[in-house]
Amino acid sequence: MYPVSDAFRAAVVADSQRALVRVAVELDGSELGVLPTASGSVDSDGTRDGALRSLSLTVSPHPDVFDWLATAGAEIVVERGLALPDGSEELVPLGVFVLDADLEEAEDGTISASAGDRSRRISRARWADPYVVAAGTPVGEAVADLLRACWPDCPMGSTLAAADKTTGARLAYLGGAESDPWKDARAVAASAGLDLYFDGEGAAQVRDTPDPESDPACWTYFAGQAGVVLGQTRRAVLTQQYNGVIVTAEGSGVGTPKRGQAWDEDPNSPTYAYGPMGRVPYFYSSPLLTTQAEVDSAAETILARVRRPIEQTSFTLLPNPAHEAFDVVEFVDAAGVARRYMLDVVSLPLDGSGLTATAREAVVTT
Repeated sequence: MYPVSDAFRAAVVADSQRALVRVAVELDGSELGVLPTASGSVDSDGTRDGALRSLSLTVSPHPDVFDWLATAGAEIVVERGLALPDGSEELVPLGVFVLDADLEEAEDGTISASAGDRSRRISRARWADPYVVAAGTPVGEAVADLLRACWPDCPMGSTLAAADKTTGARLAYLGGAESDPWKDARAVAASAGLDLYFDGEGAAQVRDTPDPESDPACWTYFAGQAGVVLGQTRRAVLTQQYNGVIVTAEGSGVGTPKRGQAWDEDPNSPTYAYGPMGRVPYFYSSPLLTTQAEVDSAAETILARVRRPIEQTSFTLLPNPAHEAFDVVEFVDAAGVARRYMLDVVSLPLDGSGLTATAREAVVTT
């Protein structure tokens, strides 16, 4: 969750909100212009392997917008926030985006566009020549160097410097039309149990995969507050449900085969590996893993991602632009029962309507 002030937190659940939206086009850090009335949404989706953030956008007719957006290297900077009671404004950065589809202008001048976050820059910079990461390189350094090899000006977040676990083997990535440096960078991060992404300000960051059962909630909503759940639906997720992970190491530097396992061993969990569901493993192998510690860590990290509860919940809240995928939130009902969820997908419209999210329930307490 993006850090916000106490006044912002209070305004989110106030009886009324005045939403603020700012969408600008920038080139090399300089603003080309601010877009006129825009509709669309910013999605933060923790279930996909590519860009965490995506933007769909429709812009009212304006004589300059098409040329701004069609400029090579242009980026779309999106912010959304609230007007606070003291008259000040607080904006939350939702992402820095690069067009990933054709730009279209209708006969009436309306422009439609879709874009992904800055990971699209990295993916597009396919390897023209083989790229090598030396064995024993700190993972944060390896990821930062790889990103800069694709985009020398790529902004790096502070979390990369702290990722000091080292790569276990020499890594080589072949050039060609099918290469994807962003996928390669995420694989390097994942070898250390980390998730690589671009944050709302457009900087590359890494983080541990959140554990909704132990991580503290970043926001608690109470029944009766304005803005708490406006609507809710449930969906059973059965075809992609696992309660165990088996990881094998297949790097060239592996002498003795390495195999790691992680299982849902909580007897109170609906996906308990030794309960009615039985053992349903997810298999993963990687040439980046070379030690037993690495395969064990990877198994635990992947289990946190693929272990889904019997039910996922989709709900709508009044807008809270501070939320993003992987946030752990808590809802307390009128009886005092607290239910904790981890947000898998967050969709925030740009027109002031409610935030929609898909989440998995993790903890119920009374």
